[in-house]
Amino acid sequence: EVVGEARDGGMAQSHAQAHAHAHPHPSKHSNDHHSSRHESLEAMEVNGAAFFAPMIARNTWTDDQEHRHEGWEELFTDLVYVALALKLGDYLKYCHVETVEIFTVFVIFAALWLSRLHLDLFNNRFYNNSLFHRIHNFANLLSVFFMVLNVNETSGHGKGECKWREAYAVGFAVNFIVNRMLLASFYILSMVQLWEARQMFPILTSSFFLSAAVVSPNLFGMLKDGNDMSLYVVAMFVEIMGSSLSFKKGKILIPLHIDHARTRHAAFTMLIL
Repeated sequence: EVVGEARDGGMAQSHAQAHAHAHPHPSKHSNDHHSSRHESLEAMEVNGAAFFAPMIARNTWTDDQEHRHEGWEELFTDLVYVALALKLGDYLKYCHVETVEIFTVFVIFAALWLSRLHLDLFNNRFYNNSLFHRIHNFANLLSVFFMVLNVNETSGHGKGECKWREAYAVGFAVNFIVNRMLLASFYILSMVQLWEARQMFPILTSSFFLSAAVVSPNLFGMLKDGNDMSLYVVAMFVEIMGSSLSFKKGKILIPLHIDHARTRHAAFTMLIL
């Protein structure tokens, strides 16, 4: 997605330059658009204590993308993934590892990595500093935290419980579904408030609901011995397909901040290594 948007951004910049040569005097409408957008961002900073405020698109194809620092929420999320890396590392090191265990570790890691990516992509595109959004965002982070909390505890160096117990499996499923419902609600709010979002994200939002439905049998412990992990594989495939269809060429009306997206990917890579 990042590579595709960088390519589309280059094309958009070329079209903008061609338009500038054909129309040497910038339009008043364009200036008014940028002025109102920056005024809105400033108003959001000033009124950050408001309980509810409309969503704002962080980036446009015509704006220069200035350097953006990582926020405390992003750094807090990274700390949660440090705990995940330690837990999965202990699991592989101290437990009797077979094909089922390797598959389980891979799926857990992939599901949590995708959860982080979804939240990063949303916060990369949209800005909201209201109290409601901060509570909403914190609830999403808590769901990720509890997903990690429900990964097997193997601090007994293999002498404790290595098999993924049913209580862990159910707890992980509950928080996975809650996480997907919260992600869907993020995009629903953006679609209500921004027409660009209504053009881009209906399929992605639907994929979160479908993903949660696919995993729902794990709430009741219907599948065991690694078979429950197969539902997460199907759920992640649904989300990836929904994302691919949402970000197809020519439909990216709210672009990513490319440098910030690369920074977040690099931070996660260094974190895991």
